[in-house]
Amino acid sequence: MKNFIIPPDDVPQEVQGKITHWSQWIDYWAVDWNYRDDTFHNEWQSYRSKQNPKIDLTVSHVYDNEGNYTVLIKVIDILGNDTTKVIHIAIK
Repeated sequence: MKNFIIPPDDVPQEVQGKITHWSQWIDYWAVDWNYRDDTFHNEWQSYRSKQNPKIDLTVSHVYDNEGNYTVLIKVIDILGNDTTKVIHIAIK
């Protein structure tokens, strides 16, 4: 993950002032490595907890076979908003 932004109109001013890095907007994110335009299957995730407030910003995956894959990334921000991004990749 390289960047994540919440529209400033949605964020209380006191929260905006405490954010120093874009990753602080993210509470949780997950990846479905083989999304098939139906149900999201949470195959990997990173989330914050009180014991571990740091969140992973990178992940890798190895596919067993060549082919075209659709990856769905789901992000839950600190305000509880759900954002998804679809990425199409070709493995050769």
